[in-house]
Amino acid sequence: MAVGHARERERGELLRKLVVIGDQRPSQRRRYHLLAAASLENATTLDPAVRAEVMSRAAFLIPRPPERRRRTWRRRARWSSMCCRGRPT
Repeated sequence: MAVGHARERERGELLRKLVVIGDQRPSQRRRYHLLAAASLENATTLDPAVRAEVMSRAAFLIPRPPERRRRTWRRRARWSSMCCRGRPT
């Protein structure tokens, strides 16, 4: 919540510190990086470089789905977009 109340510069400093502390403490890395990623929800304005830094750390924490599941999602998305074309909303 502090991220949402902070000014843009302070917001960036706070999120960068969470990332740095997470990098320095391997045993608590997940906790700090997830906290930084969750704080992005409250960061209305933020330096794009800071946002990218936080997101890159979070990407390592979220497992990528297996290739088979990704293919299924792509196929379903394609089918869904074909079925919904031309239908009134």
